Amino acid sequence: MSDIDKLQKEYEATQAKLTKLAEDLKSAEAEKFKGLPASVGLSSIDALIKALRPYASPLLKGRLNAAFAEKPSTASAVAPKGRKRRRVRLTDEDRKKIVEALKAGGKTAAQLAAEFGVSVPTVTNIKADAGLTKKRK
Repeated sequence: MSDIDKLQKEYEATQAKLTKLAEDLKSAEAEKFKGLPASVGLSSIDALIKALRPYASPLLKGRLNAAFAEKPSTASAVAPKGRKRRRVRLTDEDRKKIVEALKAGGKTAAQLAAEFGVSVPTVTNIKADAGLTKKRK
């Protein structure tokens, strides 16, 4: 058997071992995630996600609220796929973060709107309320 054949066999064996390790890792992670809710005294993954919702980004909060349907839906714009978009309720903390980002500069209203899960007019209104706009002459 030549050196190339030996190296090919060794390579294939290493690839098989790597594949097995990747599967074992994925399985171990799945088991760890299954036990996570119980480790913090909750009954399910859904309960854990609901408990973590206050710490999520505004965009994710809006999506979680929509997924758990705890806030009534209000049509504020046309959403993709013809569904009504759920209105995002901004906290005072979120408004402060938007104002700080506006003062820091470097991002457009559209970029901030996407980051915080609100519309561009909402960011513009927050900007005006904070006195960061100039009145037209």
